[in-house]
Amino acid sequence: MLVVATPPASPQAARSAASSTCGFHRTPNDPEGALSRYGHCGDSFILIRVDWRSGRHHAECVSPWASRPFFRAGDGDVVANAYYVPTPPRLLVVDGRTMCSLTQPDV
Repeated sequence: MLVVATPPASPQAARSAASSTCGFHRTPNDPEGALSRYGHCGDSFILIRVDWRSGRHHAECVSPWASRPFFRAGDGDVVANAYYVPTPPRLLVVDGRTMCSLTQPDV
Protein backbone atom coordinates (compact mmCIF):
# COMPACT_ATOMS: atom_id res chain seq x y z
CA MET A 1 0.00 0.00 0.00
CA LEU A 2 1.37 3.42 -0.93
CA VAL A 3 0.81 5.88 1.89
CA VAL A 4 1.52 9.55 1.38
CA ALA A 5 2.70 11.47 4.43
CA THR A 6 0.58 14.57 4.84
CA PRO A 7 1.90 16.99 7.44
CA PRO A 8 -0.57 17.77 10.22
CA ALA A 9 -1.87 21.31 10.69
CA SER A 10 0.64 21.68 13.51
CA PRO A 11 2.83 19.23 15.42
CA GLN A 12 1.02 20.15 18.63
CA ALA A 13 -2.39 19.37 17.09
CA ALA A 14 -1.14 16.05 15.78
CA ARG A 15 0.36 15.05 19.12
CA SER A 16 -2.80 16.02 20.94
CA ALA A 17 -5.02 14.03 18.59
CA ALA A 18 -2.81 10.96 18.69
CA SER A 19 -1.73 11.04 22.33
CA SER A 20 -4.55 8.84 23.62
CA THR A 21 -4.30 6.30 20.79
CA CYS A 22 -0.66 5.22 20.70
CA GLY A 23 0.05 1.61 19.75
CA PHE A 24 -2.40 -1.19 18.97
CA HIS A 25 -5.90 -0.96 20.36
CA ARG A 26 -9.38 -2.35 19.69
CA THR A 27 -11.96 0.12 18.36
CA PRO A 28 -15.46 -1.31 18.97
CA ASN A 29 -17.23 1.97 18.13
CA ASP A 30 -15.01 3.15 15.30
CA PRO A 31 -16.86 5.58 12.98
CA GLU A 32 -15.16 3.99 9.93
CA GLY A 33 -16.01 0.44 11.04
CA ALA A 34 -12.42 -0.54 11.86
CA LEU A 35 -12.11 -3.35 14.40
CA SER A 36 -8.72 -2.13 15.64
CA ARG A 37 -6.07 0.50 14.96
CA TYR A 38 -2.39 1.19 15.38
CA GLY A 39 -1.65 4.79 16.38
CA HIS A 40 1.87 6.09 15.85
CA CYS A 41 2.81 8.85 18.29
CA GLY A 42 6.11 10.00 16.89
CA ASP A 43 7.82 12.25 14.37
CA SER A 44 9.38 9.46 12.28
CA PHE A 45 8.26 6.80 9.85
CA ILE A 46 8.18 3.35 11.48
CA LEU A 47 7.63 -0.26 10.51
CA ILE A 48 5.02 -2.37 12.29
CA ARG A 49 4.33 -6.09 12.13
CA VAL A 50 0.67 -6.98 11.78
CA ASP A 51 -0.33 -10.45 13.05
CA TRP A 52 -3.65 -12.00 12.00
CA ARG A 53 -5.59 -14.61 14.01
CA SER A 54 -5.04 -17.13 11.19
CA GLY A 55 -1.26 -16.97 11.77
CA ARG A 56 -0.34 -14.94 8.71
CA HIS A 57 1.50 -11.64 9.11
CA HIS A 58 2.82 -8.70 7.12
CA ALA A 59 4.78 -5.50 7.67
CA GLU A 60 3.46 -1.98 7.14
CA CYS A 61 5.08 1.42 7.16
CA VAL A 62 3.31 4.02 9.31
CA SER A 63 3.72 7.76 8.74
CA PRO A 64 4.45 10.19 11.59
CA TRP A 65 1.42 10.79 13.83
CA ALA A 66 -0.77 8.48 11.71
CA SER A 67 -3.49 6.06 12.76
CA ARG A 68 -3.71 2.83 10.73
CA PRO A 69 -7.17 1.16 10.76
CA PHE A 70 -7.62 -2.61 10.46
CA PHE A 71 -10.82 -4.15 9.06
CA ARG A 72 -12.14 -7.71 8.83
CA ALA A 73 -10.58 -9.50 5.85
CA GLY A 74 -12.72 -10.98 3.09
CA ASP A 75 -12.20 -14.46 4.54
CA GLY A 76 -13.37 -13.27 7.99
CA ASP A 77 -9.88 -13.09 9.48
CA VAL A 78 -9.09 -10.22 11.88
CA VAL A 79 -5.91 -8.57 13.14
CA ALA A 80 -4.84 -10.03 16.49
CA ASN A 81 -1.97 -7.62 17.17
CA ALA A 82 0.22 -4.97 15.58
CA TYR A 83 3.48 -3.73 17.04
CA TYR A 84 6.58 -1.65 16.31
CA VAL A 85 9.65 -3.45 15.00
CA PRO A 86 13.12 -1.84 14.92
CA THR A 87 13.66 -2.56 11.20
CA PRO A 88 13.67 0.71 9.22
CA PRO A 89 10.84 1.06 6.68
CA ARG A 90 11.48 1.59 2.99
CA LEU A 91 10.78 5.21 2.09
CA LEU A 92 10.48 7.20 -1.14
CA VAL A 93 10.97 10.91 -1.75
CA VAL A 94 8.76 12.24 -4.53
CA ASP A 95 8.60 15.96 -5.34
CA GLY A 96 10.27 16.68 -2.01
CA ARG A 97 7.72 14.67 0.02
CA THR A 98 8.70 11.58 1.97
CA MET A 99 6.30 8.64 1.85
CA CYS A 100 6.18 4.93 2.57
CA SER A 101 7.22 2.61 -0.23
CA LEU A 102 4.68 0.16 -1.61
CA THR A 103 6.87 -2.77 -0.52
CA GLN A 104 8.30 -3.26 2.96
CA PRO A 105 10.80 -5.73 4.44
CA ASP A 106 9.35 -8.93 5.85
CA VAL A 107 9.69 -9.02 9.62
